[in-house]
Amino acid sequence: MHSGLNYLWPYGEVVSGMYNSDWFNSAEKLVIPFFAGLSALLVVLMATLAAPDKKCGIAKVVFAIGLIIAVIFAVNLDTWAAFVVAFGSGLVTSFLVCRRQRTNARLQIATADPQKLR
Repeated sequence: MHSGLNYLWPYGEVVSGMYNSDWFNSAEKLVIPFFAGLSALLVVLMATLAAPDKKCGIAKVVFAIGLIIAVIFAVNLDTWAAFVVAFGSGLVTSFLVCRRQRTNARLQIATADPQKLR
């Protein structure tokens, strides 16, 4: 992620490997929380996609484990912006997975053949 920002900077203006620009420091502060949120979304989503059943329960467990790890990182590294974005992203993904599972269960009940229910 950091090397992607390096391509935006003219190489001739790099002084001893340092980028002394206002936009670079701002972009660097935005990139880290963005990718923390993206990783939280993908971890919860991939775990639930791999689960054959009980996707909502898997999403909640993975979110809880990720929350514990994120709190440890935030406290030790003082990365609270990345924590907030990752927490929100994981929470929303867990909520959407659970909501989709409930909707699919209702659809299966609604479209079930009455002959099979007997």
